[in-house]
Amino acid sequence: LGIGLNTICYPTDVSNEAASILEYSGQLIRSEILAVKIQKSLRRRLDSWRKGDVKEQLDEWILHAHHLNKRVRVVKENNEGSSTLEGCFEGIDLNGALLLKRDDGECEKLTSADVYFNLRSI
Repeated sequence: LGIGLNTICYPTDVSNEAASILEYSGQLIRSEILAVKIQKSLRRRLDSWRKGDVKEQLDEWILHAHHLNKRVRVVKENNEGSSTLEGCFEGIDLNGALLLKRDDGECEKLTSADVYFNLRSI
């Protein structure tokens, strides 16, 4: 698991898609305090996941999901190159696959793809 946090500023080349914690909250948070809080939260969630509480975690994730039920673009890579799909982001399933309702009404499960939420920036 790897994450990146912009605590004070963010790269200008992703300004359409990124923000900093300082910009979002108006508070300067020390990195070491933030790291401890993240570690405790991840430990709690990992323990819950190991106990089989996947549905409970998914339900909580859905409450905070960004762009749920909104239009997204998905780029899938394969041996022949890449393909692009657009549709409505309907969530994720219990196995972690992204659920995309395509324009033809079919629901596609995607386990690996690049997902673009801000279609104007593509």
